[in-house]
Amino acid sequence: HALAAEPEPLLALLAGLLALAELDLAIVCLLLAPELDHELERALAYARDDFTRKRDDIGSIARLIAAGDAPTVDRVLLRFDDAAPLRRLGVVSLGQAADLPATMRSARLADRIVAFLRGHDTVDELVHGLVRIRELAPLRTDVVMNGELVQRIGRAFDDPRGAPRVLLAGPEGAGRGLVSEALFGERGRSSVRIDLPGIVAEGRVTERVGAALREAALRDAAAILDGGTAIDREAPRALIHAIADATAELAVPVVFAFSSHPSWLVEVVPALIELDVPPPTFRERLELWRRALAGVTVAADDLEIVASRYAFTAATIARAAHRAVQSARLRDPARPEVTLDDLGDSARLMFSHRL
Repeated sequence: HALAAEPEPLLALLAGLLALAELDLAIVCLLLAPELDHELERALAYARDDFTRKRDDIGSIARLIAAGDAPTVDRVLLRFDDAAPLRRLGVVSLGQAADLPATMRSARLADRIVAFLRGHDTVDELVHGLVRIRELAPLRTDVVMNGELVQRIGRAFDDPRGAPRVLLAGPEGAGRGLVSEALFGERGRSSVRIDLPGIVAEGRVTERVGAALREAALRDAAAILDGGTAIDREAPRALIHAIADATAELAVPVVFAFSSHPSWLVEVVPALIELDVPPPTFRERLELWRRALAGVTVAADDLEIVASRYAFTAATIARAAHRAVQSARLRDPARPEVTLDDLGDSARLMFSHRL
């Protein structure tokens, strides 16, 4: 009855967001108790008849919850399996096995989960710098993209089967992430951008992928996984398994912003909806240049020339325009005027950056 109270308790919210079962919640409560009241640590030590250990082992947790019922002990122990939600999403971590029997490994609640249940808005230190949380979403009018394609993406996000899994395949900087953030914002949902190449470079891939997706789930936000060419072609096996495990029962939308349609993704993410996001057309590039150069003087003919000459994506256009404006302001701070030479120089510099 307590979990059904209004407003919804954080424990009930946690259960819904991470698809936790009743036994999972019992484990979470038992591990949370000494975090909230250190006096309960002594009570738990008394219950297990061992004051030498600071944390409960999974065997004693199972016995406490089961209250002597052997079949329930086995069911509790199964909730500590690698593939179960508590371990898969990093809600609970186990101590080193060493030479101990499996049931004597200690268990602790993840710091991020403790913070969530205390009502603290933090980011797991394991993914600091690897996730970007955007609470204030861009508007649909900020997106320069074919209107029909935007509508198709929106319909994919409204998948009636539940939290959708969508692949947006297209070149980097084509607006895949931006349109996702805008459309989810219209639906009242924030977004968490996840840097997959950064996670692979940092290591501890399984833990970090789980922590990043857990961050999205705890915020009831859409998870947008930004990939790269290397991730698309030859994703490390650890990353593939981590994505498969962490997205299996996640109750929030997951969007994969990749440059292609990797075969491994179709195999590990059931019911994947796949959409292509092509690079911007000439008209779209022209509009992107206009928006990026708003507020400075620039000839319309020059914009048409640079838009037709360089088939850049939105992100590249924004960087090139910024550099062109900088050049114009250095030349005349009072009345900056962007010339065709400024635009051409900044555009050519984008090619050198790619090299």
